[in-house]
Amino acid sequence: MNQVNITNLPVWELQVRSVLSKLSSAEGRVAEYVLAEPEAVLGGNIQSIAQASGVSEATVIRFLRRAGFSGLKGFKASMTQANVLEHGRLPASRKLSDSDTTRAIKTKVFCGCMEALGDTLNVLDDGDLARAIDALYSAPYVEVFGIGGSASVARSALHSFRRIGLRMSVTSDPNAAYLRMERFNPGDVVLAISSSGETAAILEAVRIAKEKGAFVISITNVQSSTLSGLSDCRLTSLCRTRMLPGDETYERVAQIAIIHALYAGVAMRQGEHQP
Repeated sequence: MNQVNITNLPVWELQVRSVLSKLSSAEGRVAEYVLAEPEAVLGGNIQSIAQASGVSEATVIRFLRRAGFSGLKGFKASMTQANVLEHGRLPASRKLSDSDTTRAIKTKVFCGCMEALGDTLNVLDDGDLARAIDALYSAPYVEVFGIGGSASVARSALHSFRRIGLRMSVTSDPNAAYLRMERFNPGDVVLAISSSGETAAILEAVRIAKEKGAFVISITNVQSSTLSGLSDCRLTSLCRTRMLPGDETYERVAQIAIIHALYAGVAMRQGEHQP
């Protein structure tokens, strides 16, 4: 799928940020330097980037490949094409501060939501999304797991999918999740939502559901999480910053957009088979 740039985020930066969770600690230091000092990167070479990041030249090369570039020349070409220095980069943070005016609050919140939507649009894999739609369309029964902040996303799924006749329920109580697994049969679907992908109760419930033959779809903000590893189909959202410390508003907006894409896909599949 072609990259879609809702908020003028340079494609090179999107590619770097989309792999942050998969980088080693040394590669992560290169990423931090590249994001913080794009001007220096444009004027530098492999050796200077390695020295500034405190890593080996081989680590810089591995980082570039993980980010989807064949080498530094291609990376610089992407940066230049984006005109990142001439046109300016979006602020790295959408966090609110005590000094923000009403207009600043409005701008940060709306831009934060758009950033999360644009980034997620680009990292969400079309093939995984299609497989998830197929599984939901064919499922005799769907259970949605969402605890804490993820419960609101789970309820959004319930509201949408019940409108088109899916047999679905939501588990948002961590103490009750394990009690409802006995009814799973092969072909049933679990839709597990966890931003970190490490929520203990969600992971345990997913393991039990898989033992019963359920097909697991996950929505998480971390591609390399434990939940992603347990899933048959992984749908990844991407959020670069938070509105306030501990707040997950931007992440939830992106995850709810994924729910709506699933809902629309299933609804269209149902329409194809109507007389």
